[in-house]
Amino acid sequence: TRDRRGQMVPDRFFVHSVVEVQNADKWVDYAIRREEVQREMSRALAVRVLTHEALRATNQTLTGPPLEREVNEVYLFHGTHPTHADKIADTSFQIDLSGSNAGSLYGRGVYFAENVSKSDEYSVPDGQDICTMLLCRVVLGNALYTD
Repeated sequence: TRDRRGQMVPDRFFVHSVVEVQNADKWVDYAIRREEVQREMSRALAVRVLTHEALRATNQTLTGPPLEREVNEVYLFHGTHPTHADKIADTSFQIDLSGSNAGSLYGRGVYFAENVSKSDEYSVPDGQDICTMLLCRVVLGNALYTD
């Protein structure tokens, strides 16, 4: 895509290290918002597009509470700069900074991808040429699907 800026898509990725981040305060906020989305979806007349089939392998290999299918909850990747990843881990995502690195084609928000090769386009290597990737639990709610 244009975000790769002419570079080829890598044929493989190597995991250098994994750090699990859990923030109890943010989890409570997330769970409350997830319940709100569930209520909103129960009132909506939109056609439901569930994404679990495409993301089954990722969802089955991770630990933690089970994902909530009825709100379209999935694990998705987010590529970023190493220092930004540390800030996200400490304080969560900041919408006011969205798009400050790569732009915001679809407006303000946090951008995630189901493929590591897409999120890799937004990762910035550190001094040792290691990129940072976050794997995040995300509520998609009602998705808009187009062909």
